[in-house]
Amino acid sequence: MCSKKRNEKFDPREDVTKQEFNIVFVIDNSNGMHGEKIDAVNNAIRDVIGAIIEEQKCIDNVTIKFSAMTFGNDAKWLYTEPKTAANFKWKNIAVEGDANLSAAFDELARYLCKKENGGQMPDFGNIASFIFLITDAMPTSPDWESHLISLWQNDRFHAAIKFAFTFNEKDDDMRDMLAKFTGNSSWAESAFPTEAFRWKIKQLTIDAANVVSAVASTATIKSPENRDCPCQGR
Repeated sequence: MCSKKRNEKFDPREDVTKQEFNIVFVIDNSNGMHGEKIDAVNNAIRDVIGAIIEEQKCIDNVTIKFSAMTFGNDAKWLYTEPKTAANFKWKNIAVEGDANLSAAFDELARYLCKKENGGQMPDFGNIASFIFLITDAMPTSPDWESHLISLWQNDRFHAAIKFAFTFNEKDDDMRDMLAKFTGNSSWAESAFPTEAFRWKIKQLTIDAANVVSAVASTATIKSPENRDCPCQGR
C-alpha cells in the first residue's frame, strides 16, 4: 500500500493540459512459463511497444507510458518508473522459480500510488491505467487471495481496466482467480494460440490509447466508479 496513505483518493479529472496514460504488464516468469509461453510474451510486448511508438505520433494530448513487472520467486520491475514507448527498451524475460503472485499484488499496490506517497503514478493528470496480467498457473503463494483483496482497496487499481491472459485455460480455479483480478470473467482469456494472443494484446492497447485520447480531448474523463472496458464494442 501507499507509504503515507493506505487508500488515497484517485480523481482522474485533473485540470491539466496533457494527461498520462499508464499501461502496466504483470508477467509470470516462473518455471512453468518456459519455452513457447515466455517467447510469446516477449514477442507480444515488443509488438505493443512498436505499435504505440507509431500511435503516439498521432496522439498529442496524452502521454502513453509503460511499466512491466515480473513475478517468480519475487516481484521485480523492469524499470523503477514508467517509461514512454520510445524509452521502454525490452529485454527478453527468462524464467525462474515459483509464481509468487502475493508479492506481485503487494508491489503493484505500492506502485499505483502517487509519487508523493511512495508510488510511481503522477500526482496530477493521470488517466485510469490499463493493466495486463499474464500467467501460466495458480499462484504458489497460498495467501494470494488476501493480498488481492488488499490490492482492490487501492483506488487506482479499482479504477483501472484490467485484462488477464492464461496459458492454462482449462483450469477452472485459474479462470476463477483471473476473474477475481479483473473483476469480470469475460476479461480473462486464453493465451493460446499464441499468435492470436499477440494480436489481441496489441489491438487492445492500440484501441485503449485512441479511446483515452478521444475522451481526454473532451475533458470528460470517466470516474473510478465506471470501470467499463474502453475497447468494448470496438
